[in-house]
Parts: sequence; C-alpha cells; structure tokens
Amino acid sequence: SFAELDKRVLLIDADMRNPRIPKLINVGGRGVHGLSEYLAGIDTTPNILPTIHPNLSVLPSGAESTNTTALLSSNMMQKLMEYCDSSYDYVIIDTPPLNIVTDAVFFSEYTDGFILVTRADYSDVNSVSDTLQILANVEAKVIGFVLCSLDTKRAKKYGKYGKYSRYDTYKYSK
Repeated sequence: SFAELDKRVLLIDADMRNPRIPKLINVGGRGVHGLSEYLAGIDTTPNILPTIHPNLSVLPSGAESTNTTALLSSNMMQKLMEYCDSSYDYVIIDTPPLNIVTDAVFFSEYTDGFILVTRADYSDVNSVSDTLQILANVEAKVIGFVLCSLDTKRAKKYGKYGKYSRYDTYKYSK
C-alpha cells in the first residue's frame, strides 16, 4: 500500500531460520545472498532486489544462519539500518515469532514500532501476552496488531448477539 502511494519501501526478510518473503512475492530464492551474507561481511553491499511492484524492494534473508544473535547485534546491522533510513521512506522487517526466538528484539532500537501478527484460532492469549511482555522489557512500542486467517463465515455469527432481546433490555443498577 505504501509503495502504491509512491513511497520507497524496503521489505527485509529477517527470519533467517524460516525465510518466506521471497516465496510470497516471487523474488530471489534458494542460494540468493541477502541479509545474513551482508551482516557476516561476505557481501560489501546488501543484496536489495527490485520487485514487480514499483517502489517496493526486498532484502532476502540469505543463507540460514546458526548465529543470528551475533549477526543481528553486529555493527553491520547498525550500518544497514542507517542506510535504510536514508534511502527508504518505509522499512518493514519480517522477523520470526518473538515468543519462540528473540531475534526481533534486536530491531527495537532501530524501529518506530512493532506490528504483531496473530493467527485466528492459533495464537493463544498467553503467547501474545508473553510477546507483549518481552517488548515491554526492551521498551519497544507496539503500534498495532494484524489478525490473519480469520474464518469470516464463523465470525459473522457474533454479529447476531445484538439481536437478542435480553441484550437490548439489560440494565445496570445504580
């Protein structure tokens, strides 16, 4: 949406254990250098790829890394974020689930905020609460939530509650 508004957008696939962005938007693929190679010093510039969408570029995750903590906390990460800040209007970073691995915490000092993605009938309240606590511990700002995989046919039945007469006549005591 931002790219369609003529904003320069970079999508970083920072899930170096289970990268999905290149498959979702059909860029890069297996063996393409990306974030991990840049942070490890293998590449001198980040391998930012154009997409079929004007104004949208992608930095794939690159090769799977066993030492993501060292890579994400490196000086190269700070250098990359400074470059992104000066080159793009919006930088969106896809990270692995925070309640499983803490990779996303390393981005808290570089981002304006986090948008938590939850899945209907999958994400439980305790996991979301734990994630919010982790972000609070590093004083990260949560700017929103995305609920995906919602069964809209099942969700429509909740709209009928207001039609029951007992809800219409419910009164509070003084």
